[in-house]
Amino acid sequence: MAEETLRAVLAIEEQARAIVAEAERTAREVEAQARAQAAELRSREEAAAAAEAERVRTAGRHEAEEARARILAEANEEAHLLEERAQTRIVEAARLIVRRALDP
Repeated sequence: MAEETLRAVLAIEEQARAIVAEAERTAREVEAQARAQAAELRSREEAAAAAEAERVRTAGRHEAEEARARILAEANEEAHLLEERAQTRIVEAARLIVRRALDP
């Protein structure tokens, strides 16, 4: 009977070692899968961040171009108004000069 018990204990130990080996193999597989999924997720997040950064840069460039065009339009309008005022003053100055030249 002791021999039978010993064989049963040894068989149980062998089964336990097999279970532990299988659990370790499964754990390695799960860890490898988790690492691969993490790397894939990191890659997708980096790509999404790069795309968002490009979108922000593009929007910023567009806004800057719009602001530049608006500023140039305002500057051109102001320059035109100044030219009109200057033209009026030149005409007035010319009239004054002619009047003084004609009036002794």
